Amino acid sequence: MSKNLIISSLVIVIAILVGILIMTNYSWFSQEWLIGLGVVAVGSSVEGILIYLKIRK
Repeated sequence: MSKNLIISSLVIVIAILVGILIMTNYSWFSQEWLIGLGVVAVGSSVEGILIYLKIRK
């Protein structure tokens, strides 16, 4: 596996964990909570695309 792919995946997983941390520390549907939700959603979809491209090759 490419070293760049491993580093990118690690950064995305850390971003998802930070998004979950943001979501758990603020009240529901506040601005900070929605930012955390956005980070989790975008990070998960990017990670899925990376996995799909890696499997496809």
